[in-house]
Parts: sequence; C-alpha cells; structure tokens
Amino acid sequence: MATLKVREVTKRFGGLVALDRVNLSVEERELRGIIGPNGAGKTTLFNLITGELKPTGGKIFLDDEDITGLPPHLICQKGLSRTFQLTSIFPELTVYESIWVGINSKRHRWNPFTKVKNLTDVAERAEKICHLIGLQEKRDELAVNLSYGDQKILEIGMALSTEPSILLLDEPTQGVSPKEAEEIIGVIQRLAKDITVILIEHSVDVVLQVCHKVTVLHEGRVIAEGDPAEISKNEEVQRVYLGEA
Repeated sequence: MATLKVREVTKRFGGLVALDRVNLSVEERELRGIIGPNGAGKTTLFNLITGELKPTGGKIFLDDEDITGLPPHLICQKGLSRTFQLTSIFPELTVYESIWVGINSKRHRWNPFTKVKNLTDVAERAEKICHLIGLQEKRDELAVNLSYGDQKILEIGMALSTEPSILLLDEPTQGVSPKEAEEIIGVIQRLAKDITVILIEHSVDVVLQVCHKVTVLHEGRVIAEGDPAEISKNEEVQRVYLGEA
C-alpha cells in the first residue's frame, strides 16, 4: 500500500509552469530519491506535498486521505514532516531542548510550551532521538555552536520529534564536508528502517548509493523512474542531468 500518492499535480506561477502533471507513488518504508537539475521543480514538489504551496491542479494523498491544500501544521499532525535546504533550528536551545520542544508540540497541538503531562515519556523520547541521530554526546550543546553538518543532523532530529511516518529531506548533505555527508547518510539509512524517507539530493552519487528507487525531474516533469541501476543507465537522464553523451 502506498503511503504517499501524488496524482497529476501541476503548479503554475503566472505563466511559469513549475510542475506539469507530476505523478509519484511512495511505498511504506521506502527510501526514495528525487533528483534533477536546478529549476526542475524538486523543492516545489516538497512544498506542495507539505502544504507550503497549493497546487494549481491534481491531488495529493497520505494513506489514501486527500491532503491537497491543507495547511502545513495539519499535514504534519497527520504524520508528514520535513527539513529545508537552509537549515532551520533554534540557535539558543540545546540539542536536547530543540528535540524536546518538537515532541511536546506534538503532544499539545502546537503549543510547545504548554505544561507537559508526562515528563518521563517526553524525556525518554528526546533521549532516544538524540541517540538515533548520533548527537547524544552533544545533547547539552547549544545548536548555534554545532558544526554545520551537526546542525543538519539536528534538523533531522527536530523533524523526527513530531513522530512522522514520512520524512522529507531537502538536500541534507548540501554544503557539508565529505565526512559530515557520510554521517548524515548513516543517519538517513538508520531512519529508513522504520519510516518512509523521501530525499532530494543534488549529489547523484548519494542518491544512487542509498535509495531504493529514484525519480528524476526535468523542467517540471518526471522523465525517468526506477532503481539506481536503471537510472544510472538511462540515456535521457545522462543527457539532461549528468551532461553525458
């Protein structure tokens, strides 16, 4: 059963067609990669799925429920969370506090500073996420003092704190060192054992290394879809994305 379905989704900005009748089906616990050159519509697709934008046409379903055009906070409550290209964190909170706030917001319908009914439950969940993302030894460090790679990982932890069934990651390895990229990839692979992960990546190597299936966008359309081996051999993908003959 597909956990996420995008059906004939189109997005226009005036005369510009950013997405043109895009279809996408992502299965439970699948690690899906979405690639394409700059301007292909990758982030626009994420913004439509998460409610940041409303589609001009088409429908989006989460576990067969129509979520098309719902506001982001309602979509998140239904089990879909994301990260952004530009890291979004609470710089003056510690790693632990940043994750704690997200967990509490889930418990109290987006009033994260409401008095917690079960401190033990929230604390245990926060500690579990710190371990899962590999930041347990930095749990008491302020987010602003973390390396950029660790800030990227923290943002993933913050997205996890809302207990999603589907996690959307928008270029999580962008701007980090090769070593940090390896650490982020390791986190993603651990997460994909339990939840569905959809990954936008500029690095083709990362996508081909970790993803079960890859969707390729070009000029707002899906031009190819398949497993990494199929995508790496696809002549149209090579032509428009890899720049090969």
